[in-house]
Amino acid sequence: MIISETLLLEYGAVYKLYDKNEIIFSENSSPQFYFQIIKGSVELTHNTPNGREFTHDIVSDGQSIGEFFLLSDRRFSCSAITITECEILMVCKSSFMHLLHKHPEINSSLLVNISKQMADQYMMSSNLFNTDPSSKIENVISHFKNEQNSPQFGFEVPFTRRQLANLTGLRVETVIRAVKKLESQHRLKIFNRRIYI
Repeated sequence: MIISETLLLEYGAVYKLYDKNEIIFSENSSPQFYFQIIKGSVELTHNTPNGREFTHDIVSDGQSIGEFFLLSDRRFSCSAITITECEILMVCKSSFMHLLHKHPEINSSLLVNISKQMADQYMMSSNLFNTDPSSKIENVISHFKNEQNSPQFGFEVPFTRRQLANLTGLRVETVIRAVKKLESQHRLKIFNRRIYI
């Protein structure tokens, strides 16, 4: 957890349950709350003008979403949609700002978290210019695997082929071919339709 549940509750946070495929916040809306995921997974996504969906990130238990929009007073440039049923702790903006003022030590952990998210976004953005589909997919999967510190072929990729396509800017058919190519090169394994790296 970035901020302890107890401390958030002291500042008026409330638990909210979301069903799968429910919108937490929408692109172009104004941030009103700090959100911290207690349980579940959330996709941060953007629809391009030509109708394609691009996934910026997928976050889960213990992570927060959208705080840099809240802190910068900017409208959301993406939407947050639940991938699974979720339990999220949310605290209104004014209470959250009061919490940060009264507990400056929280600022450090929040700064580290935002910095990590920005570094992740730079990695994901630079990967978009990679022209090799196999390399794109391997880079994205390896990025998520490195966060788990798993041994070779010990990380089960938690994404569908569609989600990998949205994370890489590729078409689903291209993802399927590239995954098969990576498997033939022994760079990943497929078992029961699940990908392991």
